[in-house]
Amino acid sequence: MNQIPNILSVSRIVLAFCFPFADSTLHLSIVLVALGTEALDGFLARKFNWVTTLGERLDPIADKIFFASVLITWKMTHMISWKFMFALSTREIGLLLVIGFLFLFRRNSRLAFVPSMFFGKITTALQYMNIIFALWKREFVQPLIVLTAAAGLFATLQYYAYLSNNQSSLNK
Repeated sequence: MNQIPNILSVSRIVLAFCFPFADSTLHLSIVLVALGTEALDGFLARKFNWVTTLGERLDPIADKIFFASVLITWKMTHMISWKFMFALSTREIGLLLVIGFLFLFRRNSRLAFVPSMFFGKITTALQYMNIIFALWKREFVQPLIVLTAAAGLFATLQYYAYLSNNQSSLNK
């Protein structure tokens, strides 16, 4: 039973691979199911103490894979501009830059798992809001995209602070 949250996270990865090939009329339904698995896996893990190391790592990876699948599909179908794609991906881009910076300039560094953090969770929620709104209303709302980008930047700063402050323990 304690693996149910992990199965839900894996199902989000499966949905990510289905999304580009699904008829566009099914996209909103797929996103809503993915959002449901996102909410349910965390709820079950906390409520029944089904938290696992695998789940702590798998859940954010599943989120990023699903989100990337949606954005790449939208870019390939010309539904989104590069500008909006970049704005909606600030957290992911920022995290890659932070990890690259720390790895390059602290050569003896080992990179550890970065736990979920407040602004990262806010960014994920805003990303889903953008996706749902774009699929439901067939348009992007620029203030919501700006808010998502800002949350992504704050998440990047939060990850940088976490990794910088924990660097000595990462090198052991």
